[in-house]
Amino acid sequence: MRKFTFLFALFLMMVGTAMAQTYITPGTEKVLTSENLRALTTETPIILCPVQNTVYGQWYDGSSSTSNGTSGTTVTESNIFVWVPILNDGSATGTGYLKKRTAENEDVAYLQTTNTTTFGAQSSAQVFYPVTPVVGGTGNTAFGHDNIVSGYNEANLVRLVCGSSEGATWFNFNGKQYNAGTGIWTAMEVRNATDIQTPAAHTVGEPILNAADLRAGYKYLIRNISASRSGYVYVDADATSENLKTGAISDNTFADKYIFTAEAAEGGVYLKASNGEYIPSATDGNLNTSATPAVVTIAQKGGSYPKTTLNLMVNGNYCNVNPGKMCIWNDVNDANGVWQIIPVDADDFLAVTIHNQLHANNSQTVDMGSYTVSLLPNQWVVGRVTLEYITEGDAVQIGDATTEVTCTSVEALPFEASASFSDAKWYLVDMHSNDNGAGDILSGAKNYIWTATTDASAYTTAEVTLPKYDTKQSATFGDNMLWCFVGNAFDGFVIYNKAAGSEYALAKPETGNTATKLAAVGDATPFRIYKSTQITGAACFKKQGDDNYVNTQSNASTGNVKVLRGWNDTDGGSSCRFFAPDHYLLNYAADITAGPANSLGTAQYFNAEGKFESFNSAIDAANANHFSATATANLATILTEYASDEANATTNATTITDGGYYRLMNFKYKTYMTNGTDGSYNDLKGGVSASDAAKTVGTVVKFVADESNYKLYVQDLAVGKTAISTQVNLTEEGIFTITSTNNKYGFKDVSTAVSGWENYRYLHCDGSNKIVGWEIGAEASKWYVVPAESIDVALTNVGTSNYATAYLPFAVQGSGLYTGGISADKTALTMTAQENAVPAKTGLVIKSDNPTVTLTICDSADPVSANSLIGSLTPVTENLSNYLVLGKGNTSNSIGFFAPSASLTSIAANKAYLNASDVASGEGSAIALNFGGTSTAILDVVNGTLESNAPVFDLSGRRVMKTVKGSLYIQNGKKFIAR
Repeated sequence: MRKFTFLFALFLMMVGTAMAQTYITPGTEKVLTSENLRALTTETPIILCPVQNTVYGQWYDGSSSTSNGTSGTTVTESNIFVWVPILNDGSATGTGYLKKRTAENEDVAYLQTTNTTTFGAQSSAQVFYPVTPVVGGTGNTAFGHDNIVSGYNEANLVRLVCGSSEGATWFNFNGKQYNAGTGIWTAMEVRNATDIQTPAAHTVGEPILNAADLRAGYKYLIRNISASRSGYVYVDADATSENLKTGAISDNTFADKYIFTAEAAEGGVYLKASNGEYIPSATDGNLNTSATPAVVTIAQKGGSYPKTTLNLMVNGNYCNVNPGKMCIWNDVNDANGVWQIIPVDADDFLAVTIHNQLHANNSQTVDMGSYTVSLLPNQWVVGRVTLEYITEGDAVQIGDATTEVTCTSVEALPFEASASFSDAKWYLVDMHSNDNGAGDILSGAKNYIWTATTDASAYTTAEVTLPKYDTKQSATFGDNMLWCFVGNAFDGFVIYNKAAGSEYALAKPETGNTATKLAAVGDATPFRIYKSTQITGAACFKKQGDDNYVNTQSNASTGNVKVLRGWNDTDGGSSCRFFAPDHYLLNYAADITAGPANSLGTAQYFNAEGKFESFNSAIDAANANHFSATATANLATILTEYASDEANATTNATTITDGGYYRLMNFKYKTYMTNGTDGSYNDLKGGVSASDAAKTVGTVVKFVADESNYKLYVQDLAVGKTAISTQVNLTEEGIFTITSTNNKYGFKDVSTAVSGWENYRYLHCDGSNKIVGWEIGAEASKWYVVPAESIDVALTNVGTSNYATAYLPFAVQGSGLYTGGISADKTALTMTAQENAVPAKTGLVIKSDNPTVTLTICDSADPVSANSLIGSLTPVTENLSNYLVLGKGNTSNSIGFFAPSASLTSIAANKAYLNASDVASGEGSAIALNFGGTSTAILDVVNGTLESNAPVFDLSGRRVMKTVKGSLYIQNGKKFIAR
């Protein structure tokens, strides 16, 4: 294994920042009513809190005590249960189980309430039915109102009845069943705990900051930092004398006696020493084996003490340190009561002996070649050895230490190391990004990029320069600005430039503040990597034996051009960041108001056909492989074209017009909203592609102003009220307020106030393409608003022309539009061409030489007269025999309106048809179309539509021209009974 020395600043002497997260109490907007619980169809994390005023704020943890759970403003994992709905054919029955979320084994996870609280398998679990208790009511719905916490909305309270809604017992907060009366312990508040975060693991070696961070299951080092004790002192559990001691550690030999393990306790933790005994409450500091262990908590230390110090408390009393023992002392401001509680893991401690180097009263700096170890008085090297950019499993030798230790700390490199020049990952290197305080990569200011000369004859003489670039720029960077790193953190990295090729690499021939330039690869410098002390995520390079890191500098000798020189600090000027070739391009693209053609607030560049789709494809390709030269070049071409004309950035209008027609494309999925795509015509769905949206009537949304808000209509039906995670339909009328950021819009239903869930009423496309209520922060709750200017209608060829019918919820204008009036003898439909716009809900026949026609959507139109064509905005599924539908006969050019085929089960929405009673019977109940005095042939007519009018045969195989009601026939190879 490799051996090397290292730089290790003793972290225990430094003020750190703990990374652990604390639980928070979910806000009142998360309240779930009994109705909410009964309606749930998926497992949902919840927390339970009684409304009895003496225990309000205690979150149930599954124990049998009424004084249980976490009190106050925090919730722990032990308080979180899961409501498991009992389903019937996928629908909620209203009943459910309570499951412990922390249980690892499902067989012991489910609450089984009888006379005491127990947990077991689902098969024997208690079934609960949530009901709303009524203050002052009688019977099973009541609860007493003495001692109930004030200020509650009674409708939000929940009682969990054991069994059905008629059950005679119910769940009590002490975990037992309650069988009579009006018990206030059974009335509780239930809150949704879906988004409660599990705390992150402690960061080993960093003192904890908050009381909630002292948690069961972790190991801790307990250190008093009183300066009057001649240095830091640690709690020492001596197994021989059973005495709890403190004292300066002077032997720098690690021992388990300094580690205490936290175990769960009500209101805090018990701290158990390595000998199995606990910190006691007695003032003599003796560990105890028989008495009840002390409950240990911590409190924030105030005043001038460091942020990472705390008061340690035992059974509510403040802990202090006297020579030789830990004791109780209730002077909170006593300097001897200042502690640090440091998370550790026994396996992370390293015993390191540096011979003849550690002295009790003198600071020492031990020279280890290119690395140093700094040791302070009375200290020992403790904690996980953290090496910068070191991979797991590499051996470390510290000076002349007798012990090799294995580094278990893994730090990810800020770039992907390359194995060779031919298989390289190429990066842009940004340096000194905090120059003049502009440290944000998105700021576009003071970003100096490593740049090699493009003159091949000057590779070994020209210094590497650092021109300043705007990080929002659209152009690509040349190969002379791309670098790769071949090597590892131990041996160093050979740094190549893409333009210079594999024969040259970066070198710093001389130590100190000297030039860094390309050299023949055999003379290249292997640079070691170090963390920046000023810029998060940045790194610095230095060759072994050099006191100077590669640094960006400018002076008179360089004409004030930034070049790579040297500096003796890992400060901002030495700090490098590494970005894939497309990084700046994607930054630039992120600020462009891209959207579908003509959409509100979108840059006009995208109004041209296909520009938005090409833009999205280029971004997707770049994100799929940030190192793809092809993808980067393609994205750069688009962005350069965009940036070439200032007018491209001019945005479309942003105001929604009262009475205007629009389509809504979802920002996340880039698909359109419509109705009826799943067979339930009134439900709103997403998922319609741009090409399909142009020919889908249900994607067109009409906006009608309602004071400062809007009502939305699809197929002449109002978009309904929204509720969290509930599919929106067209059966109730919602009222929507509209918000926008750039060209992304949000639509929030404000028609009613739903307590606790007001912010979850935005139109949102979920992962299954349902339109539901959700919060605006989600990408799928944001929409592009695209003016709906036209609708495409597909036609069917019959003879020399193409035909279709239409019945639309908006006025349209186009060529080949006809209305039809039935002739006096009821044998033909006289077709009248409509040159002007026709009103909404007008039955039309469309005739064209083309297979598809585009109709322009109009704001208004004059009414038409003498039109016998009718239609529907929803599918017609009943009494089809009452209508005639457009179809063709058995000759190539015969077309007319016929009785529906026996196999036809519905007439599609937005189609026109005739009342059968308006037409003369006989000859298959058909009527020809008369265009300008010429009627279409309807010879050899059989009942059917354009899509289904195939020949009909009897069971002997003979073709029949007219069916008899009740008889069995064959059409398209399938049997059917004529109606």
